[in-house]
Amino acid sequence: SLSASPSSSSSSSSSFNIYFIGLGPALMDIRETMYKQAPYSMALAIGGVVFVLCCISFRSAFIGVRLLVTVIFSLAIVVGLTVILLQDIQIGGAQGDGIHFVVPVVAMPVLVGLTLDYDLFLLVRIFEYRHKGFSTADATTLAMYKTSGIISVAGGIMIIAFSSLIFSELIILKTTGILIVLTCAIDTFLVRAWLVPAILMVGVEANWWPGKVPPVSLRLKCFSAEEVNDDDDDNRAGYEEIEEEEMGEAGAQAEEEKEEEKEAGAQ
Repeated sequence: SLSASPSSSSSSSSSFNIYFIGLGPALMDIRETMYKQAPYSMALAIGGVVFVLCCISFRSAFIGVRLLVTVIFSLAIVVGLTVILLQDIQIGGAQGDGIHFVVPVVAMPVLVGLTLDYDLFLLVRIFEYRHKGFSTADATTLAMYKTSGIISVAGGIMIIAFSSLIFSELIILKTTGILIVLTCAIDTFLVRAWLVPAILMVGVEANWWPGKVPPVSLRLKCFSAEEVNDDDDDNRAGYEEIEEEEMGEAGAQAEEEKEEEKEAGAQ
């Protein structure tokens, strides 16, 4: 609506409003209202929930912040690539208008969920192995080894499933499909494989503060291809599975203390 009032030279003090009706003005009002409220409420909800849940689940003040960094990284790349595809390259009959204003509000919660899903799956395994006695570096390596196949297959399934939206003639569905497919691809093969382990290696053991983690008592032992005898089932199984080996005297001493405690309890 527009409002106007007469000039100061006029003796009357009346004012009037001009209203526009129709689909165009209504969409403009909807867009203005959405972009005034949605970004702040979504950022507060996503940031607060991720941080609080990570503090409770991992008992760490830093894991939640690191997860938010990976989310922002993924979304920034995905949105940028989508704008390039729709606005500059204009794929699939796009008119060069960029992303439709409805799509980010609808798709962002889904994109954040997809990004956090695979990252949390990896972090939970790292957390479990760290509490078994592995160092953070070894726990990350072992978790990557154990989960890489599952996460890659799950990401591939999501990419195939949502790629059908890209072939829709409706620009809103096409844009949503592009966003989801790019998010799955980037998070599965870039963020989960490279960014999450790299960020964890910045603080290493400080990542779990203020929670308490057990001292390092286990380490990884990997077999090279030359050490594997194809005729030996045990060696072949060891090559396929990363073996958990106690760390020297510290691990042996811990086992001896446990055995003494058991004997004392039995007596």
